[in-house]
Amino acid sequence: MGRVKDFLHCKSNKKSKRLKKEGREAEHRATVCNVKGNIFTECKREYMEQTEEYRDTDRDGRQAKDMEKMRKFPQRSGLNPVQEPRAVGGSSRRLCAEAERGVSYEELKELKKSSVVHIDVRERWEVDRDGKIPASINIPLKELVEALQMDPTDFRELYNQKMPAKSDHVVFSCFAGSRSKQALNFATSLGFSRVQHFPGGFEEWAKREHPEKK
Repeated sequence: MGRVKDFLHCKSNKKSKRLKKEGREAEHRATVCNVKGNIFTECKREYMEQTEEYRDTDRDGRQAKDMEKMRKFPQRSGLNPVQEPRAVGGSSRRLCAEAERGVSYEELKELKKSSVVHIDVRERWEVDRDGKIPASINIPLKELVEALQMDPTDFRELYNQKMPAKSDHVVFSCFAGSRSKQALNFATSLGFSRVQHFPGGFEEWAKREHPEKK
């Protein structure tokens, strides 16, 4: 069970025990059913996220293999041996939009001087081992969707930071850009309107700065 689920389960369990002690059986049963339903929903969501993360991780490798095949067998792909496939139409617009939502190392440093919310979606063991970018909140990717929908009081209690509003400027980072891009898409789907990510990630930051140790 993930950290967010542990937190919510513990909180609901306390409420359930209190209701049972007070003799409010109907509310007690409703609370227990609600907890079980939330845990099932969370497990299903985590499974889907992990499956998608695996697909995203594997995608770059498959694209490289496809490119190599096109170079070796151009007649099968319809490409000239010296040509590279080009993005056209909607693909070009999509690539431009993605570029606009990425920030460079220099841009991130400037943004951190303002009120930007910086969320690091690496796993906790990565942060413990390698350190972190200063003034960032560590919310592992598998917790992100649940965390961004929490009650603000619960969010502050769990992450020791104010919960970002959907109108806040939020920048996501990970180690090298893959997970932060997924985080950006998750946040956009939840209605966050000013979101970007740092493609260079902790890997680039650590080459230029001294990471902050926990």
